[in-house]
Amino acid sequence: MPSLAGTIKDLQKKGYKENLTASFDHFYYGPDKSELYPHEIFFDEVIRFEGSSDQDDQSILYAISAPAKNVKGIYVESYGLYHDNLSN
Repeated sequence: MPSLAGTIKDLQKKGYKENLTASFDHFYYGPDKSELYPHEIFFDEVIRFEGSSDQDDQSILYAISAPAKNVKGIYVESYGLYHDNLSN
């Protein structure tokens, strides 16, 4: 199974450069905190990771694009014990 870090590097090579941050009803990115709303985005890839030695080491990586804004970014979320309710 590929690592989270390795998968992020591979996606960055494919143009997923922005680090997306979840807010109440949108993502934001970049130094000017540009916004992306649900109707603007596509989930190109969703990859789940589980730590082989620790069941609490769980995360999901989302490769997200917004073609109208020419944006490709990555959002990583923990789930299980450390899941953040904001991302629901």
